[in-house]
Amino acid sequence: MLNKIIAIGTTSSKFYYFLPHKHNHWEIVYYFEGSGKNKIGDREITFNSGDIICQPPFVEHSESSETGFKNFFMLTESLEGFDETVPVFHDNYNNDFLTIFKLIFSHFHLRQNNWEKIIASLGQTLVDLMISSNASRLKLNDGGYRNDYIEMGKRILIDNISNSEFDMDKMFSQIPLSKMYFMKLFKKETSFTPLEYLMSRRIDYAKNLLTQKNTTNLRIKEIASLCGFDNVYYFSRMIKKKTGISPSQYVQDKTKI
Repeated sequence: MLNKIIAIGTTSSKFYYFLPHKHNHWEIVYYFEGSGKNKIGDREITFNSGDIICQPPFVEHSESSETGFKNFFMLTESLEGFDETVPVFHDNYNNDFLTIFKLIFSHFHLRQNNWEKIIASLGQTLVDLMISSNASRLKLNDGGYRNDYIEMGKRILIDNISNSEFDMDKMFSQIPLSKMYFMKLFKKETSFTPLEYLMSRRIDYAKNLLTQKNTTNLRIKEIASLCGFDNVYYFSRMIKKKTGISPSQYVQDKTKI
């Protein structure tokens, strides 16, 4: 949980050194450019672009960089939900953390209608993403660790859930692992091949849209298209294969509930 956001700022030019200092509150720092070292108490943390470091109150910290860095820095009254003394995270493939920092910064300084409620909601969303990110780093059942490239692959697939022309090779070209090795890791962590994972998510999305069909008035063909199927007959076969009934029957059964 993140309580009241007290202040948020950003560096417009590169910094190379920040003298040792401390705050009475938590400081959450997002580095969006450059790399360097952040010394917090007796601990030294190397940071790169996309890293987020949560600096606890009353602990002296300093930053140094040979090439310079830019960041967002945000002070909050409290930060709860983490076991680590100094929680550290890295932004995801979609840069969701950076987007939230930018929104908080904008609304905090514009101070338009409901700005306090908006930044409070955004702050809690930030913490929820951190908790989710933390959970994704937990050990797997066999003792291995989740691979960031698998998370990247899953996000690319979700981004293309409605794209019937999506080429799986485009995903493979964006991930710096061999195709076979990536597929092996993906299967190990998700129990699906990338194609099976995408199809599973498309079917879940389709079931959700079919449940709402009488409200949205979408035709079966339109739902199929929204779910990445350019052939409505193939879509119907897949729905029946996964649910045991046709899309129209699925709609009838769900609307009776």
